[in-house]
Amino acid sequence: MRSENPLLEQGAIEGCSGGILNPTFTTSPTAAQDGFAQLIFRGDSTPGRGTLRRVSLNKDGTSIDDYLGIALSPEMNGTSHDSYSLEDPRAYMHRDPVTNEEGIYLVYVGWNGKQRAELPDSPPDTRNMLAVAYGPNFDRFHRLGQLFHDDMPDKDGSIIDIRPDGSVLAARRPMVGKKWATYIMKAPNLNSEFEVVDIIPPMYEWGSLRNGPSQFHHVKSVGYVGMLHGVKKQDDNYVYSSGGLLLDEQGRLKSISRQPEITPIFADEVKGISGKQVAICTGMGIFGQGNRKHFTFFYGRGDWNFGTVEIAYEAFIRHLQSPENSVDPKVKQSLIQNYYS
Repeated sequence: MRSENPLLEQGAIEGCSGGILNPTFTTSPTAAQDGFAQLIFRGDSTPGRGTLRRVSLNKDGTSIDDYLGIALSPEMNGTSHDSYSLEDPRAYMHRDPVTNEEGIYLVYVGWNGKQRAELPDSPPDTRNMLAVAYGPNFDRFHRLGQLFHDDMPDKDGSIIDIRPDGSVLAARRPMVGKKWATYIMKAPNLNSEFEVVDIIPPMYEWGSLRNGPSQFHHVKSVGYVGMLHGVKKQDDNYVYSSGGLLLDEQGRLKSISRQPEITPIFADEVKGISGKQVAICTGMGIFGQGNRKHFTFFYGRGDWNFGTVEIAYEAFIRHLQSPENSVDPKVKQSLIQNYYS
């Protein structure tokens, strides 16, 4: 089921006059029993200067209960890698297997120069980097530093899983020239160097130019379920849609929706951000019990607001596992070679 009305609109929160985008879902295994859930999102105080903000959701994930304030702010002194803007958050809920402590790891885009590149007087080496923060109380976050240390400009990153042994599976979209594909990475722990597990190139028409990852959810004995937003060129416009994604337990690609699950069909989406048609899925939560259990996908719409799509839990997993959506590794490798040639 797709929401006909925005979940959260531009101007609904004081201080976000520049726009809102990129919602990510947060909760915890114990808090979810009490109906506790939040969205963390980019809220611009002025255009191009993003702050990560929080709202609480009702127990069904269908409406906003309250504005909860700022989760993480840019450091304006020009000394931080994320000075002047934060954006594109992706949350990962974690329970420590030893201490049983619950918390949220938040991957976001920051900046490694004094200012963003498009702001006045920016240094020439300013670039966007993926950073990670941790919130042990689901309220405020403290910075842990850069997620990847190869000095490659990044966007749209997420922690897929932190396993009991401390090893990490993560996703990123390195911005190498204009060839932007999703990379799946692994490392022994968050402080180690990551290595590439798999590359997910543009595969189908709806994401023929580039793609980027959402949050992920682990399904035991199946793998990791997520969304991938893709970009295509249509006439003189760029169209952003989102399709399902399934990785195996090692993080290798198993399947992608041959057709998108979320497309920009509403008038406010067609207006677009800078004239773009936008339906970018960044967040996902699980709601309901039994045969009412479903994924709720949270996505940014074109006119600076959020929408939701509900898809039955088991049905969506079966859909991703269907032969029509499976990916032949040899075909994928050929696409990678063609994409980067």
